[in-house]
Amino acid sequence: MRIFLKILDEQEPQFIAEQNIQYTIIPMGVQSLKVLAELPIIVVLMYQMYKQQVQNDIVDFIPLIMNTITLQPSLPHRTNPAFNKEVFVDFIAAQIKTLTFLAFIMKMYQGAVNNHPQQMVQGLLGLMTLCPPEVAHLRKDLLISARYILTTDFKNRFVPVIEKLFDDNILIGSGWTTHESLRPLAYSTLADLVHHVRNNLSLSDLSLAVNLFSKTVHDDSLPSTIQTMSCKLLLSLVDCIRTKSDQESGNGRELLLRISEVFVIKFKTIAKVQLPLLLSKCKPTNDPAKMAETKAATPPPSNAQLAQQLIASGDGKLPDSIKDEKLHLLYTTSVETKDKEEKVVLSPFLFLFFF
Repeated sequence: MRIFLKILDEQEPQFIAEQNIQYTIIPMGVQSLKVLAELPIIVVLMYQMYKQQVQNDIVDFIPLIMNTITLQPSLPHRTNPAFNKEVFVDFIAAQIKTLTFLAFIMKMYQGAVNNHPQQMVQGLLGLMTLCPPEVAHLRKDLLISARYILTTDFKNRFVPVIEKLFDDNILIGSGWTTHESLRPLAYSTLADLVHHVRNNLSLSDLSLAVNLFSKTVHDDSLPSTIQTMSCKLLLSLVDCIRTKSDQESGNGRELLLRISEVFVIKFKTIAKVQLPLLLSKCKPTNDPAKMAETKAATPPPSNAQLAQQLIASGDGKLPDSIKDEKLHLLYTTSVETKDKEEKVVLSPFLFLFFF
């Protein structure tokens, strides 16, 4: 592993023999971004299989990882008509896989990772900003890695730049697929971050949080769990808004009134729209057409089901339409057994009556 690190550091192809070092040509795979994207997974596999042997060598990867996730093409290159977007997608994929590897080792090597706070924040925000909108699976992997990183003590490092995360174009991207499928994951990740660092946020950041999650409360395209989560987050921000308003001499009253208005409108929507729909589904109808439709939709009981009901009750006779001899025998046996049980139960009372 140290040999591999030395090759990356010196950027010169070399072959290590037993006695001497010979320079030779390495295959072109080392220049492939697709191959580079698979290297973090290989390192994770090696760590799981040979934990004691490679535990100290993993630390040497952390500076390389930080340099990797902060790399990005310049703006003139990205706006150039000859810019190769397919290669850029492979490049972003390699960076996101590297960030995933960093999230995997972060808790185990937190001391080494804490030496690069600026690169971590810059790399994560840069990937969110530059991730192409047409590759939703890369955005999903990025959000999962970000969610794992933001559960560590590193989350406080994102407080100075949290206002950028309230921008949907940075957090979710401009793609239609990401907007439809990844908003619950993105909003829940951001809500967890805001909840844990809410005491460190300024009044302007709290205002951005109230503005964003007030919209998610009324967004019917989001799951009800996200709407409920947004309501809980808004309630948890009330004390922070009051405290920061006193400290910064700001107008927190408007934010509190905005939160109250959000809940009033939500309750009004539930009372006027959602409750009538629920009651209409539960209320029985007297419309003959609907009753006939419901009756037609309900299939009649089969002969076997009808026989089982008669057997359970012990009354009536099996209809002539039932031709199954086993059911006739089962019914007759059940009725006889039930008569015997009734006689056994009544016999003590008869004994007491005569004597």
